[in-house]
Amino acid sequence: MTVSEALPDAMAAANKISDDNDWGAMDRRLVFRDNDLEWDFRVTERSRNLGQARFVLWLALGIELSFAAIDPWTLPADGMTFVLWRTIILTLALVALLGLTYAPFFRTRWPLLMTLAVHVMTVANGLTNAMVDVPVLYLAGFMLLVLASYLIVPLIFQYCIGTVTTASLVYLGITALGDVADAQLLAMLAAQLVAANVIGIAALYLAERFRRLDHGPADAILHTGERIEEFALEQHGGVDAFGDFVKPDERSAADGLHDVVVDFTHDWKVVRAD
Repeated sequence: MTVSEALPDAMAAANKISDDNDWGAMDRRLVFRDNDLEWDFRVTERSRNLGQARFVLWLALGIELSFAAIDPWTLPADGMTFVLWRTIILTLALVALLGLTYAPFFRTRWPLLMTLAVHVMTVANGLTNAMVDVPVLYLAGFMLLVLASYLIVPLIFQYCIGTVTTASLVYLGITALGDVADAQLLAMLAAQLVAANVIGIAALYLAERFRRLDHGPADAILHTGERIEEFALEQHGGVDAFGDFVKPDERSAADGLHDVVVDFTHDWKVVRAD
């Protein structure tokens, strides 16, 4: 019996993904209804986005030092002592977070580092508003951090919303307590923050939805292939070089055939038997 002849049985024994739990279906919160698939997606995201997390921290360092370089031309001289200390502390904090991404413990826990980075920069920005007589236009600079957090910080939808909305409230709170803006200006700043968050959430929602739609079928194919391989090995002992199943008692005649690889792009046929 060939693999193609046994395929219906193998598929039945392998996986019934399409019939179970609406495989790949998501609710409005962008969470897979299947818990195993949701967990697999999160593990995959954390594994493949470590490099992007490091890029974000390098970018944050570059932007912070760039703004620090032009602050003496835009901020009053009596605020330069605070700006200097802010730059030193924020730079050391970002470097420390970047270094932690290389620690084994944070190889899969880097989302925590991303959250810390967003909040550290939020506090630094808010304290600058409170401690230095900044121009009015300086207050809206926080919008860059909000949009960047949604567009390039590799946090999944739920985590990113929690991180950025919390940071926005912290920024507004520090600015309000610092008495650097009257009620009218503070209301305008709050409205701009709401708009920036709405735009960022919409962009992140669409981007992550497409990633999840791609992940579901890919994961289903992977698991189906594994089940077919298990079926071939357990029920028939293996596959010979001609694509025929070998019975368990004939295993000695097909010595060395341990693995079956099924190509899902070419009519479900065996393309290699090792």
